[in-house]
Amino acid sequence: LVILAACILITAVTETATAKSLYIIADINGDPTPIRAYNIGAGGILSFQAEYGIPNYGWGAVGLAIDSDSKNLFVTYEGSNVIQLINATTMTDTGTTTAPGASNLAGIVYDHDKELLYCVDRGLPRVYVYNWEASTATLTQVPGSPFNLTGTTTVYGIALDEIKDLLYVADYSTTINVYRTSDWSSWETISVNRTVISIAVDTERGFVYYGGGFAEDNYYLNQYNLNTYMEKEVQVAPDAGVMGIGIDPDTGLIY
Repeated sequence: LVILAACILITAVTETATAKSLYIIADINGDPTPIRAYNIGAGGILSFQAEYGIPNYGWGAVGLAIDSDSKNLFVTYEGSNVIQLINATTMTDTGTTTAPGASNLAGIVYDHDKELLYCVDRGLPRVYVYNWEASTATLTQVPGSPFNLTGTTTVYGIALDEIKDLLYVADYSTTINVYRTSDWSSWETISVNRTVISIAVDTERGFVYYGGGFAEDNYYLNQYNLNTYMEKEVQVAPDAGVMGIGIDPDTGLIY
């Protein structure tokens, strides 16, 4: 099971030797909350695979990430530091863990190279960095965590470029801040046309995709070209913003 992409809020794309799967939070208000897996077939067509209902902690599930080595899906909850764990292959419960120091989780990503989990508290300008011990389902903060993210104010979604070791941060504004994961210093500040709440990065093609979630000025899926600095957008719905974004780097398809 190899990671392909992870969305900021509600999707993650993974791949096995024979198939690719898309994971989503199907209803953030559901209790139990349905987590669904879909097979990604030819042409990017989705077919339902399985559903598993998890407890509804805090104010509801909002974030998904995956450790493809241990096959654990991580699910974060708004208004809580509980992280639900699910086996991504069998779609069964593998327990819970907690994010020490956090209290209102939002975006989450797993860094496979460093074996670290990055989490943010909703609306706060800092990132929690945890050592992840899969055998005991334990998270331990690294020295110095949480790290302040200079230049940002209200973090929601995060996206990881594991090739360049950069974290892209959605700031609930028209700014995307980018930080080095080596020391959490600022790498780049990107100005965009619309409010950013959810975010994903296509490292293969050099695009950042973002959505506005509940921001009333952005009911679009937006694409920012990291090479030309140009933007494109497509309206997804006339009255709803994009909350979760997953990217298949093999095809470039966006979910």
